[in-house]
Amino acid sequence: MNQPDVADLYAQYPSLLASTHQITSEDNDVYNCAAWVPGDLRHWYEPGFYWPPGVPEPDGDEDIECYIALFETWGYELCDNPRYEAGYLKIAIYERDGQFGHVAKQIRGGGWSSKGGVLHDLGV
Repeated sequence: MNQPDVADLYAQYPSLLASTHQITSEDNDVYNCAAWVPGDLRHWYEPGFYWPPGVPEPDGDEDIECYIALFETWGYELCDNPRYEAGYLKIAIYERDGQFGHVAKQIRGGGWSSKGGVLHDLGV
């Protein structure tokens, strides 16, 4: 299997090409976007790979509530806007039809940082 490269990142996230962004790591398959939220660079948070004890584990495709419970164990709470608010660390959870797809975390000043699957970490 070929190692992913930056072209793979842009193929998966084509809107990056038109944005100001910075690639902040090499690609790797050790951790994913959910692990990026707390800065856990040792685990791939997904049922069948790694799931912390005490957090409801997803069973089937409709898993968004379990991912929300995971993020709540790290102190996140649901809110109604993505605007930057000093003193708060926000995340954006992407889902479709009840299925978790991706998560990004807001950084100081209102930009966003994320891990693109087995690809690179990046900031927008």
